[in-house]
Amino acid sequence: MLTQKLVTDDLYMENEKFDGTTQYARNKRQQICITEQFAKLYPSHGKFVAMHPGWVDTQAVREAMPDFHKRFEGKLKDEDEGADTIVYLSTIPF
Repeated sequence: MLTQKLVTDDLYMENEKFDGTTQYARNKRQQICITEQFAKLYPSHGKFVAMHPGWVDTQAVREAMPDFHKRFEGKLKDEDEGADTIVYLSTIPF
């Protein structure tokens, strides 16, 4: 996310060569921005949060970022470890 500006006119990288790492960073930036907008538009509907589970060894990471996956193989979280923050955020009172 920190490496990319907000892109709203080419969400699927159809107008440039696809790069999984770049697309992932753009999607994270978009996720943060839309979460902020939801919080502004719907303040009485509860809290809106966005989170990153950390780097998790998923099929998507293996396919979209094979070089990254190979470099960090054995150091990535498993799915349960990646889900822990999601579970925590879904159960705490706001």
